[in-house]
Amino acid sequence: MSNCNPSPTPMVLGPRLKANDGQMFADIHLYRSIIGGLQYVCLTRPDIVFAVNKAALVDDRRSTSGYCIYLGKNPIAWCSKKQNVVARSTSEAEYRSLANSV
Repeated sequence: MSNCNPSPTPMVLGPRLKANDGQMFADIHLYRSIIGGLQYVCLTRPDIVFAVNKAALVDDRRSTSGYCIYLGKNPIAWCSKKQNVVARSTSEAEYRSLANSV
């Protein structure tokens, strides 16, 4: 990795989404297809994962925990969910995430 060059990642730098912005998605099958594709991309492309996880919700300030457990090179379990309480520091959020994965 010492000889790698940086690569720009498209990411929104402006305002973040709020809980009640926009309209409900009309086609539930298309919505599920988009979410499934986003989950697949998050597992296979680390550059996109950063941009997806950086779009945090500003309404409740809770951290999002996630983990992926591998058996060899194959993922066998993964999870992403909001933490139940607001963490007072990044370290506390990381410890909570570690506890959830265990």
